[in-house]
Amino acid sequence: MPAIEMLAGEFLYSWGRRNGKAIAATLTVKMVTTPASTPRDSSVKNDIRLFFNIEPEFVRPLAQRPIGALARSVVVSSLADAILISGAMAGAEVDLDHIREAKSAVPNTPVLANTGVKIETVRATLAVADGVIVGTGLKRDGYTWNPVDPERVRRFMDEVYLAREQSED
Repeated sequence: MPAIEMLAGEFLYSWGRRNGKAIAATLTVKMVTTPASTPRDSSVKNDIRLFFNIEPEFVRPLAQRPIGALARSVVVSSLADAILISGAMAGAEVDLDHIREAKSAVPNTPVLANTGVKIETVRATLAVADGVIVGTGLKRDGYTWNPVDPERVRRFMDEVYLAREQSED
């Protein structure tokens, strides 16, 4: 099942402005494949999942809005299937309070940590977030452009299994 990362809002990157205008085309596809009367009905088959990055890495938002308000907005208006919260850049930890705020605002929508999850932080992150997206933390020496390190993956997943056991207690 494909997942598409979307931006919500307009942001200033080091190379200029970027906004979420691509949302319209993807959202149109999603709405056509999901009857308007039941956009969140789990009995309706829809193979597109929209992950909205409401706090993307490498940017500064041009309009400051509380994380909770932004999360609610994209879930209601844009049919977000998941909310992503990022740190300042790839490999940078997320602010767990931002995940808490988003989860409080949209309790029926998964909120994921999108950056900065490492072997040392995955348990604490999963105690708050519904899931994680990880890349840099699995790379050799924890460097984004290095290849994946199988030993880091094993250690990371060991921590994930421990986090799952703790959440079941």
